[in-house]
Amino acid sequence: ITLKDNVILEGAGTGGTILEKNGNFATITINGVDDVTVRNIQFTRDAADTNNTDYISLGNTTSDNTSRITLENLYFNASYQHGLHMMFCNNVKVVNCRAYDCGNGDAGFFIEGSIDFEFVNCVADTCDDHGFEFTSRNPGPGLVYPQGTLTNCIAKNSVAEGFDIHTARETTFSGCQAINNGANGFDLSISLYCTFASVAAWDNTSAGMALDTASHFNTIQLNAYDNDTGLSLVGDSNVINIVAEGNTTDGILINAAATKNVITYRAVGNGTDYTDNGAGTVGTGVAV
Repeated sequence: ITLKDNVILEGAGTGGTILEKNGNFATITINGVDDVTVRNIQFTRDAADTNNTDYISLGNTTSDNTSRITLENLYFNASYQHGLHMMFCNNVKVVNCRAYDCGNGDAGFFIEGSIDFEFVNCVADTCDDHGFEFTSRNPGPGLVYPQGTLTNCIAKNSVAEGFDIHTARETTFSGCQAINNGANGFDLSISLYCTFASVAAWDNTSAGMALDTASHFNTIQLNAYDNDTGLSLVGDSNVINIVAEGNTTDGILINAAATKNVITYRAVGNGTDYTDNGAGTVGTGVAV
C-alpha cells in the first residue's frame, strides 16, 4: 500500500484489521507526502516471508519531503526487519504503537536523520536487535541528527540494547524504561544535548545506561536497578542524577577519561557502589 497526501487509513484495531506481508516490499510506504494518518491496524507476515523489508517505510534517504504524519494504535508483530523505519522525516507523531518479536538483527523502531518527531506510550518487546534505534543520515547537504521526544516508551527483552542511540541531538526521553535487554538498557554512543528525565533501567545484562566517549552535554535523571552495572560513564560534560541499587558489579563506574561530569548519586547494595577513575569528575552523594 502506497499512501498519497491527505489520506487517513483507519482499521478496526488489533485483531479487527490485519495486514499480512508476503513479499519483497514494505506493507505500507509513506514517502514524499504530507498529512497522512494510519491507525488501528495489526501487521503480521506469512511464515514464508523472509524478505528484509519493513512493515511501514516512512520517508526516504535523500529528501526531507515527508511530514505531518500520525501513526496511532499500530501493532507490528514478527516483522522480518523493522516494524517502523523512519528516514529523514519531520513532524511525525507515533502514539500507542507496539513492535513485538521484530527484526532479523534489526530494531523494532528505527529512526534515521528525522527531526520534530514524537513517540508516546510506544513499546518494543522481544526484538531481534534493539528496541529503539537512532542514527544520523547524510542526505547530501550535511549530517542530520535525530531530534525529537519520547514519552513513557518501553524497550524490553531485546537481544541487544533497549534504546540504542548511535547518534541523537537535543532529544528528550521522558519517563522511558529499559527492561531485561541483552546488552545496555540505554546505550549512548553519540548523544549531544539530550535530556533523560525520570528514566529507569533494570535487569539489563550489561549497564542500565552507558555513555561512550562522544556523548556530551546531556542532562540525566536515572534509576538503575539490578543490572550488571547501573551507570557506565566515559563521556564528558554531562550532568547526572542517579539512584543505583542492587547492580551486580558496579552501581556507578566512571572511566578515567570522564573528567568533566557532575554527578549526584545514591548507591545502595551494589557489588561496588561508586568507582571514580575520572580525576576531574565531581561526585556528590552517598553510598549506603
